[in-house]
Amino acid sequence: MAVPLHPILWASIGVAAAPLAFYIALIALGVIPFFQRHFLYAHTVHSLWWSDINSPVGWGFAKNQVTPFGLQTSDGETIYAWHIMPLPLYLQHETTVATQDLGFCKDFTQTESFRLLANDPDARLIITCKSISCPKSIGKDLC
Repeated sequence: MAVPLHPILWASIGVAAAPLAFYIALIALGVIPFFQRHFLYAHTVHSLWWSDINSPVGWGFAKNQVTPFGLQTSDGETIYAWHIMPLPLYLQHETTVATQDLGFCKDFTQTESFRLLANDPDARLIITCKSISCPKSIGKDLC
């Protein structure tokens, strides 16, 4: 005759078996090609779900040190871009730059950041591409 187990023992068996069952379920899903792609690349998981790309202050930049704007291409597409002011330049003109509107800028040429860049004869422009397709285009365009 079997002896009934105490309820606390059943609960501890359940607590120990739950992670094992979850692990086995993930391994079983890993056999399916659709899930394999998502497990390997994790390309659908990104931080834009919980953060606003038009508010760079959340990533440690000073207020209006970064100006998000769009670049129009010849084929009608818009490329999202950031203009990041160097911190020494920002600190020199903090009072005027900080009064600009926050967020995405419709016309970057009308901003104080652009005026400071355009009026400085020693200014240097660095263009950085952050894209998965960028290595394919090295030598062909800006990337």
